[in-house]
Amino acid sequence: MAQQADIQSTDTEEHIVLDADTRASVKRSWASQVIYFLRRWPLIPLIIMITLLIAGVFAPQVSPADPIEQSLSFRNYPPTWGAARPEFNTVPDPADYDLTITKERSAYNRAKKQAFPRTKYVLGADNLGRDVLSRVVHGARISLKVTAYALTSGIIVGSLMGIAAGYFGGWTDELLMRFVDIFLALPFILIALVIAQLFLTSGGAAEGVVILLIALVAWTPFVRQVRADVLTIRGQEYVQAAKIAGASPIRIVLKHILPGTYSTILVVASLRVGQLILTESTLSFLGAGIPDPIPAWGKSVADGRQFIEEAWWISFWPGFAIFLVVMALNFFGDWLRDRLDPRLRQLD
Repeated sequence: MAQQADIQSTDTEEHIVLDADTRASVKRSWASQVIYFLRRWPLIPLIIMITLLIAGVFAPQVSPADPIEQSLSFRNYPPTWGAARPEFNTVPDPADYDLTITKERSAYNRAKKQAFPRTKYVLGADNLGRDVLSRVVHGARISLKVTAYALTSGIIVGSLMGIAAGYFGGWTDELLMRFVDIFLALPFILIALVIAQLFLTSGGAAEGVVILLIALVAWTPFVRQVRADVLTIRGQEYVQAAKIAGASPIRIVLKHILPGTYSTILVVASLRVGQLILTESTLSFLGAGIPDPIPAWGKSVADGRQFIEEAWWISFWPGFAIFLVVMALNFFGDWLRDRLDPRLRQLD
């Protein structure tokens, strides 16, 4: 019996070795390797996020024109796609036209319309003759700025509330969690519209109001997720040992509990950025966000909804930018969650 068991064990080991060698000898095709690499590493989301960051930080240098410069002669002008047009290189001289005559004035306007450079109106112009590409680029800057302030405050407030609720428990936990439940039950969009309208009519700073409104919804996911982590960490042996050694609650939180929540905070923040960008775009679309003439993606979509049939590009490109950025952030957040939590690793 012992010999038969040894023979079976040897056969099993050889079978395993052969299977491993067979798998090693089989090479993936080029397409399979590319697909596997893109599944394993978020290359496309990273490219989109880096593009967003560059466009936001260096918007004045990247954009081909002034985003608020109006030219009614080019209103609803279709995209040129950057095509080379040598006949458009000559800028008309007003001295060559008698602008007091309607015919001459019309000829001057036609000549001026053919005088813009190759980089202008690549994605078309809006209803006021403003360059759509420039407004999309500067809209990325507005979204990054508003989201950065709101997310920073949300991380600080939500993490502190989650740590306090999870560590102290009891009535502290009960009161904080019920406060979160009540806050989530409030109709945020309606409240935001009322607050924005109140501040706008009284001459308040619109950009600061938008940041404050978005910060009000940025902290809630951090409270629940951080609290769940703290409830798990506070029962660990090293935390109990620190309590027995006489460590103060502040030292225990800073040295033992807070470092264990870093991965959760990072994942929630990466997933929350896309939702905050959508919130800012929604408020701007409804007229409660960034006002004119500051370019914002939601406001640009709203500007083109009346011209969707004759000038689809006004709403399409800022809407497409919102879609790309939010999808990239969501994919990156999912990948980050899988990498930081060994229980969710499915691509190894």
